[in-house]
Amino acid sequence: MSERKAINKYYGNSNNYDPISMESKLKKQAKHLKTLSKKQTTIRLMTPFSITCNKCNTYISKFKKFNGKKETLEQKYLNKVKIYRLSIKCPSCNNMISFRTDPASADYIMEEGATRNFQSDKNNKINNPDTKNDTIDDILEKLLAEEERESQDNGANNASVSTMDKMEEIENKLSKIQKEQEDDAILESLQMESRLRMEKERDLLSSGNITKDNTDDERIVEQAFREHYANGGDEDDGGVVEHAAKSSVIKFKKKKKCRTKIVI
Repeated sequence: MSERKAINKYYGNSNNYDPISMESKLKKQAKHLKTLSKKQTTIRLMTPFSITCNKCNTYISKFKKFNGKKETLEQKYLNKVKIYRLSIKCPSCNNMISFRTDPASADYIMEEGATRNFQSDKNNKINNPDTKNDTIDDILEKLLAEEERESQDNGANNASVSTMDKMEEIENKLSKIQKEQEDDAILESLQMESRLRMEKERDLLSSGNITKDNTDDERIVEQAFREHYANGGDEDDGGVVEHAAKSSVIKFKKKKKCRTKIVI
C-alpha cells in the first residue's frame, strides 16, 4: 500500500528544474483561479474625488485609502475597453458607496451611496467642441438652443424676464464670440508675419550678405570722418555723412557690376 502513495515525483530533467520558481508559479496560478471564480475581488483603492455620504453626511476627502471591492461589468466602451465598478464602505456608518469608471471622459461616475462634491468640466469640454470654425448662424442657433434649455429648466422663474432682455443677452454673447474669432485671426496673421520675417533673416544670415555689407559701410564712414577731421572740418557739418553715403553707393554699384560680369 505504501508504494501507491508516490512520494517521489518526476519533474523532467533534474538540471533545469528549479523548485523555488515552480512553487511561485503554482501560487500565482492558484491565486488567479480563486479570483476567476469570484465576481468581486478585494483591492486597496483611493477615492478619486471628494464625496459626502448620503446616510450620515460624512465628508470623505480625495485620495483617502479604503479596502474595497472591484467588479468588472458586462458592458464595454466601444466593445473593447472594460468598465469597472468600485465599492467602498463609509467609515462612520458602513453605508455602501459605489462608483464606476468612465473611459469616454477619462473620469469616474458616482452610482450610489454618496454625492460628488465637485463636478469636473471634462464632460462639458467633450460635449461642447471649439466654436472657432463655426459661422454666425450656427453660433446663433446654439445660443438660442441654450436659452430654451435654460428657460425649460428654470420654468416659472424666467416668466418675469422679458424677451428684450433675452435678445440683449444673446447679442452680447454673439459679440463676445465674434471678438474672440477676430482676435484669433489677428494672432494667426501676426504669427505668420513673424515666422516669415524669421525665415528671411535666417536666409540672409546663412548667405552672409548682411554682415559683409555692414562692415563695409562702417569702414567707409570711419574713413570719411577721419578725412574730414584731418582737413579741419566742424563736428556739426553734415557733409561727412553725405560723402560717406555717396561712396557706399558707388562701391555697392561696382560690386553689383562685378557680380553680373561673373554670372555672364
